[in-house]
Amino acid sequence: MNSPFENLPPISVTPELLQQAREYANKHHVSMWLALLHLTKFEARKLLSILGQYCEMPVMETMEMQVNVPAFDLLPLNRAMQKQCLILRDQHHALFAVISDPFDPDVQIWLGSIAKSAIQFRLALSTDIQAFLSRQEESTRTTDSLANTSTSELTEKRESKAATRLSFESVSEAASPAVKLVNATLYDALKAGASDIHLESTSHGLSVKYRIDGVLDHITSTTGVVDAEQVISRLKVLAELDISERRVPQDGSFCIEVNDREIDLRLSIMPSIHGEDAVIRILDKRAMVEAYGALSLEALGFDAASLVTLRMLTEEPYGMLLVTGPTGSGKTTTLYAALSEINSGREKIITIEDPVEYQLPGILQYQSMKKKD
Repeated sequence: MNSPFENLPPISVTPELLQQAREYANKHHVSMWLALLHLTKFEARKLLSILGQYCEMPVMETMEMQVNVPAFDLLPLNRAMQKQCLILRDQHHALFAVISDPFDPDVQIWLGSIAKSAIQFRLALSTDIQAFLSRQEESTRTTDSLANTSTSELTEKRESKAATRLSFESVSEAASPAVKLVNATLYDALKAGASDIHLESTSHGLSVKYRIDGVLDHITSTTGVVDAEQVISRLKVLAELDISERRVPQDGSFCIEVNDREIDLRLSIMPSIHGEDAVIRILDKRAMVEAYGALSLEALGFDAASLVTLRMLTEEPYGMLLVTGPTGSGKTTTLYAALSEINSGREKIITIEDPVEYQLPGILQYQSMKKKD
């Protein structure tokens, strides 16, 4: 399949184009990079290549970053993630800085002052920089955890979480039909990429539905009212809810483990005329990051025009941006990706969430508390 940008005429960076970009950037309060992206209608990676030639800054891909050593002694990891740039050392100990916006002289001067020696500059997409830093952060956390935790402590932690964590190495190992159905339902939902699981009690048993890409699909049905009650009770046990209470709604959460990755699940129980219904929200925090290397708007599949418009809106100095859509359509993920991109460390960003689904470095995330009667 050909790219929609392949048939566009080649462009060159001219004083006239830069002047148009400056006027557009000032008018809409966006960066020069976004202004050029909008005016040229080019795909981001191709535009970066053109700007690299114009600014005489070689473009660096993620794989090229990985063969060098990050200079976190000069620019710490947390600061690099805030500024969305980094300093690397090659095998000859030469320093070079990787930036995403060649028209931001403040960042270049700041990085030069940190290096305190000769430093070369490279260009990279902000998403590639973020992907590299995210991998470094994950590696650092793992190393710190192993360094600060003894073998006995690790064993104790595993045992303490065993009651609230499931392993799906073999779904068929469960002896109870209710446990087996819960395990199989969760396992299949994760493989299908579902965002929610609906378990609805009927007059004959239980109906199982998955929400995939915002659409609720019926998966299967089971017969037996008693079996349906046992499935709901099993979920209550996992979420540490009151299994004897069947007249009022209940909310809880639990954690499962799939392929050595922990996934949080949020459970809502609602009484109905045939018993109780359960809705399980799957909060897979690492799925997007692992799939694309970083949580970014580009990874979500927006077309070029929508991507430019959305980025312009997120960089406005004031106002309100509403993201609406049905359950499971990607509202929260879109907002998280936008926050990740605008978080430069220069502003204070506070979120109020219920629940906090992704942990964003450098952002204060507040878990809203429900008012108690």
